[in-house]
Amino acid sequence: MNKLIVLIPHYNSPKALMATIQSINETFAVDVLVVDDGSEYKPDVITIEENYQNEGKIYFEFLEKNQGIEKALNHGLRWIKSSGTYAFIGRLDCGDLAMPTKFAQQVDYLQLNPKIHLLGTWAEVVDESYN
Repeated sequence: MNKLIVLIPHYNSPKALMATIQSINETFAVDVLVVDDGSEYKPDVITIEENYQNEGKIYFEFLEKNQGIEKALNHGLRWIKSSGTYAFIGRLDCGDLAMPTKFAQQVDYLQLNPKIHLLGTWAEVVDESYN
C-alpha cells in the first residue's frame, strides 16, 4: 500500500489531540503530522509518541503564533509535499475520532478509482461539549 500521512491541526486541546491520534486504527503504517497553531497548551510530544498504537511515525510542527486553521493546514501541506514521501494525505480535526480502517477503505477506493482525487466522509456528533 502506498504511504499515507494524516494531517491534524491542533490548537490548545492536548487531551482531544491524544484521543484523535489514538483513534487511528489501521492495518498498515500511518504517519501523522500535527501542526500546532501557536497553542498556549502544547501537546506532550513524548507521551503521544509513546502511546501511538500504529507502526507509523508522528511528526510535529509548531507555529510561533496562532494564525488560524487555514494557515496551519497550508503549513502542513507544504511540509508533506516537500517530503516527497506520501501518495495520500488524510485529514482529521483535533477532537475527531477515526473509525477503524477508515483510511484503508479510502486508500483502497482511490487506488481502484484513479480519476477520483478527493474523498469526504460522513460524521456523527458524539459529544458536543468534548474539549
